[in-house]
Amino acid sequence: MPADGPLVNLDHLMGPFSPPFTDLTRRLRYWAEAQPDETSFYYLVDGEGQEIKWTYAQLDEQARKIAARLLAMGLRGQRALPLYPPGLAFVAAFFGCHYAGAIPVPAYPPRRNRNMGRIQAISEDAEAKVALSVREVIDRVDGMLDDAPSLKAMPWLATEEIPLELAGDWVPPEIKTDGIALLQYTSGSTGSPKGVVLTHSNICTTARSLPTRSSADEMVGQSVGFRRITTWALSGASSILSSWDARVCS
Repeated sequence: MPADGPLVNLDHLMGPFSPPFTDLTRRLRYWAEAQPDETSFYYLVDGEGQEIKWTYAQLDEQARKIAARLLAMGLRGQRALPLYPPGLAFVAAFFGCHYAGAIPVPAYPPRRNRNMGRIQAISEDAEAKVALSVREVIDRVDGMLDDAPSLKAMPWLATEEIPLELAGDWVPPEIKTDGIALLQYTSGSTGSPKGVVLTHSNICTTARSLPTRSSADEMVGQSVGFRRITTWALSGASSILSSWDARVCS
């Protein structure tokens, strides 16, 4: 039984929608086509006031541009290390990995005056081939990589700098339902890090237990943690994220 409680099949609440339960890419693409102008995510910049929001069409476009770059780098099937501060850039990178057929291994970037030891250990255990982040983080950690040779050797990609026009170059890769969708490392890991494997089937099964937008207005206004980022988005609902949620991703 999942930690969040038993799953309840809510297929009868799907209303006019019939999203696929095969993989995260097809699922999100379905919502981007079925309701492109509906809001997918709100992000509360200071936790409660100023907000940034993306529609499903905007999230899809952001994911496609990142995926196009990852595919051009030959990273289909490889592990990617998203290292993001609070914000929607993480959500775009997470789905961008899936759109590229890559496997995200999320970790929170080191705070100032912290070493890269834990992230280095995660990267080596996961055999990550690329690090994804925003320019501010990449510039900040640049001087910290001398003690993290595997991180220093891999390419670091500032995803906000990828031209939006690249979204049009994206070609959907083949994704298997039983393929790995995510490697998750807990924030409290000690010693050698160990990741938990989640497949597309695992995550889509969880999404099946959630009502879709037609019956899910109550989802709007709830803050959600990392384990919910995918399932809320895949349900076709709107989600509100805050800086607290981003810390859960670590």
